[in-house]
Parts: sequence; C-alpha cells; structure tokens
Amino acid sequence: SDGAAVRLRLAKGLFNALTHSVEEGETGRREALLTELRELAACHPNDAEVRARLCRGLATALNTASRADDAATCRELLEALRKLAGSHPEEEALRESLAIGLSDALACPGAEEDPERRSELLEELRALASSHPEIETIQARLASGIVAEMGLV
Repeated sequence: SDGAAVRLRLAKGLFNALTHSVEEGETGRREALLTELRELAACHPNDAEVRARLCRGLATALNTASRADDAATCRELLEALRKLAGSHPEEEALRESLAIGLSDALACPGAEEDPERRSELLEELRALASSHPEIETIQARLASGIVAEMGLV
C-alpha cells in the first residue's frame, strides 16, 4: 500500500539520519532520531520493515555507546534489542541486529572487566548462532566474539 511505502521511506530516512548523527558525534540528535524510530514502530506494530530499521538503529546506537564507554546506555539498548527480536523471532533482520548488538556489548564497559558477563553474552550469541546456522551475519559476529575473547585482536 502507499502507506507502507511512505513508512518505509520515513524509516529509512530516520535510520540514515541516525547513522549520520553517529558519524558526527551528535548524541542528542541520535537519541531524538532513535525516539522517532521507536514511535514510528509503535504506531505501526505490524510493519516488519519499520521494525528492521528500528533494530538496526538500536544496534548502531549500542555500538556508539560501547565506543563511548557508556555502560548504562549499552545495557538499555541491548535489552531493547532483545525484547524486539524476541517478540518477532521469525524476522531474520531482527536476529541479525541482535547478533550485532550482542557482539558490540562484549566491548561495553562492565562487560570488559566482568568475565562472567562476557561469558553470558558470548553464550547468548552462541545460542543464537546455533539456532540460525544459515545466517552469515550471526555466524560472523560469533566468530569475532570468540576471537576477541581469546585475546587474538
């Protein structure tokens, strides 16, 4: 429908703007755009394309929070990714974004100094990879997590 096409364009535009705000280091703008993506997804709960862009946005924001050593934001974004991916387990794009988030969470503050937390994150990533051996992104994120855990990077 025309409405779905417009929503998709809007979701893509919001995600692209969010990515640009990350590149520019504009934290406030990133948060505002992420909020807009969340609201768009909430208003259209049956739109898988909008959900996929939201999940990608959450993963992008988590990566940024990890690099900024923002432990609280890392935890909040990872929980949001888990919830969204868990509520739509049939959607490959959401599982991919969750794998990216889990991988990035291994480098978040708190996880780096907590071997038990790192082990839990890696185990969650392993379970996701085991359940979806056909999804290359998940397998690649598991491999990078294992390599990082072994201290080879």
